Amino acid sequence: MWGFCEFNFNEVEIKNPIDGIGIHWYVLDKIEDQSKIHELYKDKFIISTEACTGFDINADFGPRIGNWTRGWMYGHDILNNLRNWAIGWIDWNICLNMEGGPNWVNNIVDAPILVDGKKDEFYKQPMFYFIGHFSKFIPPGSVRINSSLFNNLSNYSINLLNKIDHVAFVTPRGDKIIVLINPNEEIIELNVKDIVEDREMKIELEPNSIMTAIWN
Repeated sequence: MWGFCEFNFNEVEIKNPIDGIGIHWYVLDKIEDQSKIHELYKDKFIISTEACTGFDINADFGPRIGNWTRGWMYGHDILNNLRNWAIGWIDWNICLNMEGGPNWVNNIVDAPILVDGKKDEFYKQPMFYFIGHFSKFIPPGSVRINSSLFNNLSNYSINLLNKIDHVAFVTPRGDKIIVLINPNEEIIELNVKDIVEDREMKIELEPNSIMTAIWN
């Protein structure tokens, strides 16, 4: 993506008609490139336009009911896209059948909701609930604010030591939101400090969990 923007946006005839940049998630690294692009081209929005799991025929292919790792993959990607200036995140297929289709070319994948037409049932997967931490609590018009996590004992960033993902917003109502993901096998205890309002709260993150905290 970085190379594409650098090459094309140097030409005014190409840059001017483009309002924004759509990205896919199929490579989960180098998400920080979005911040570089934002700094250079602040007049262009960035949006994640396609994401799914179960697409890799060489790995875990197709639907996997109740797969928590795939939920974490969604949460990690949504959160870090938002931290790096994405204005939104679009799932490729929010709802599929139990085989991961239908699809004309048998490109079966997983989905947040799987529908069993024979039983007239549907199943909400971990991916569905990870999405909900963002879609339910961060409404349109919310503005991202800075968030940092520190270890009180060492003064080093917890994000570096324990890989805690975090992103914070102010909603149109004035509520403050922080979404935290703990991918570790142990409980993580945090103190969340609102330095503007001079408030503090203690949060305990369960192992392999996502949590959203709200205050005003």
